[in-house]
Amino acid sequence: MAPSGQINLPKGQRFLFILGAMKSGTSSLAGVLNQHPDIMLGTQKEPAFFTEDGSEISDVAAYLRLWKQPFLKRLNGPRPKYLLDASTAYSKYPFRGDCAGMIRGCTTGARFIYLMRDPVDRIESQVAHIVASSEAAAEKYQRRGDALRYYRRALQISSYAAQLQQYEAEWQAGRVLLLRLDDLKASPQETLAKVWNFLEIAPPKEPIALERKNARKTHLDHVRKVKLSPEVRTALHEALAGDMATLSETYGVNVSDWGF
Repeated sequence: MAPSGQINLPKGQRFLFILGAMKSGTSSLAGVLNQHPDIMLGTQKEPAFFTEDGSEISDVAAYLRLWKQPFLKRLNGPRPKYLLDASTAYSKYPFRGDCAGMIRGCTTGARFIYLMRDPVDRIESQVAHIVASSEAAAEKYQRRGDALRYYRRALQISSYAAQLQQYEAEWQAGRVLLLRLDDLKASPQETLAKVWNFLEIAPPKEPIALERKNARKTHLDHVRKVKLSPEVRTALHEALAGDMATLSETYGVNVSDWGF
């Protein structure tokens, strides 16, 4: 059941959402932000509460309980200004429903971070993740991986401008920060400074190191073999060209490093 009704937080507290994109470094970013005293990640990085399906969380009370245990661990510290939800499902429109609308209807003043990477590389990483999930998935990739239609969902998730358009009201209100994984890796402290400024919180007393996280754990040999062919990469690049042009022209994201 999709969530509805306003979620009331204590005065001065609001939600912070890392929208995605999937396989773009969101786990690393969430881990860094969680070390700031003004930000708290719940016991689940990706509760996917604001989706039409797929969330195991039954209601608002259960959703808010995700932050109870982390808060108790910080009992002697200040109350966090931001409750962090890093569900990449929120940038998988239309597959997970109107996530933006549900968040908009249930929260007030939330902030959003959208972390992006080369969209074709992201697809390759997503395919590796899928192939690693089971032998059946690996076999399906072997059969269909040369056909563009196999990548339909992955292409939609890599259509960053199309995903951002779901959050147009929040973008116009200045509550969406766009980041590139390239910049987070190359200049982590400079990029994090943009985050602290965007959230209007003081930088941490000591710089927080960026750690690489990868949730994919598997014993399948197929994982090392997932490398998109030049022909598939070219087809994906062509399919994404229009969206990347919008991402550059409308949202000011540098896409030239990605070959667009």
